[in-house]
Amino acid sequence: MSKFFTQILLGIRCFLFWVLLFGIGIYIIGYFEIGKLSYIRIYEFLRTGGLVIIFSAVFMSILKAYQFTDIFKKERRKLVYAEDQLEKINNLETISKKINFQFFKQKFKKISKQLKKIIKDYYLSRNNDYYFKDYKIETTIEYDKENIGYIKITEETVYKLIIDDADCVELKFNCVIPFPSDDNKKTTYQLDHLTINDIDVTYSFGKELKVKRTNTNLNISFNSKIDCESNKKDFIISRKDTKIYNLNSNPYISHSTVWLYENLELSLTYPKEMEFEWLNVGASGKWKVEPSINGYGKKLKAVYTGLLFKNQGFLLINK
Repeated sequence: MSKFFTQILLGIRCFLFWVLLFGIGIYIIGYFEIGKLSYIRIYEFLRTGGLVIIFSAVFMSILKAYQFTDIFKKERRKLVYAEDQLEKINNLETISKKINFQFFKQKFKKISKQLKKIIKDYYLSRNNDYYFKDYKIETTIEYDKENIGYIKITEETVYKLIIDDADCVELKFNCVIPFPSDDNKKTTYQLDHLTINDIDVTYSFGKELKVKRTNTNLNISFNSKIDCESNKKDFIISRKDTKIYNLNSNPYISHSTVWLYENLELSLTYPKEMEFEWLNVGASGKWKVEPSINGYGKKLKAVYTGLLFKNQGFLLINK
């Protein structure tokens, strides 16, 4: 397309050049009164006509130059921002960073560098080439019959791990459960099952699970790598675990995103006597929260549709 406009522009410039020469020639004949013309006013007409043609040619040249400059700009924008062209650009990430930085400099001059660093390192790190999709948590709270003041929480988590461009990805989770000074090892944690694409890996990954008891907390951590085959980009992860702990020492039910999530859902079942206050943590959109009561107790279903970034989620506080 740009080659087409270039050819047109060259043709117009050539035409205007000959018009300009024609005007100059007429003006010279009239100015120097070349030839023996019987009617003297013809020379005056040639001078005037020549000047008109000269100025018209110059004006048209300037006008067409501006017009074609604008056309070239529009065509260049179309070419640069076309999706098929963007796909061919190898340094698109670098270009994107420069554009974003210029945007920050224009909008937030004094804090532009800090904004750039936070977004690059915290929200859109290239070190994490994966995200979580349709993250569902089903939690059931019961009173622990053997220990007064303690509750038993059974939690089943199911989600899809989407890998865009990575050889392997880390599967990890952790939590800290505080307990009272007279706990006497009543606070416990158990991994009931862990499956990847319906294959039970609970025992093969058992060594990766670390449960450490301090004077005040029970620390649980799990970190293992999943081998990512070239033809497999989606992994369905299912995990079920059971916790027993003192409600007064830990009156919270929460989930904080570890990385980028697309959709998050909580289904909570708990005794009628309990009351929880729902809090949104950092999410820019709206949660759809639906509490209900049945013959067995209370239920709460909360759904977030959209993207959640690191350390966003929800918090339930027992009243």
